[in-house]
Amino acid sequence: MAIEDSRVYGEVYEVDEEAKERMDRLESVGYEYDCIEVTVHFKDHEEKVLFYVYLRDVSGMELCRLSDKWQEQIKRPDSHGIQESGPKES
Repeated sequence: MAIEDSRVYGEVYEVDEEAKERMDRLESVGYEYDCIEVTVHFKDHEEKVLFYVYLRDVSGMELCRLSDKWQEQIKRPDSHGIQESGPKES
């Protein structure tokens, strides 16, 4: 699966193994979602993170609209230190 040059707006959290296992169950990893490693480009560094990818067909579905909060965050180029380039698969 290639997500080169893809841009995703979101948040990055550090969690322990127990929380990761709970998240995997919640996201139905292997059925609803897959969990892959991607590189996130922050303002001053890059970091490999785990990223949940939806596995089902989304053809014909409407795009999600960003909330006003997210739209304001995106307008700020230095918001949370994330660069415009977004995540890339490693």
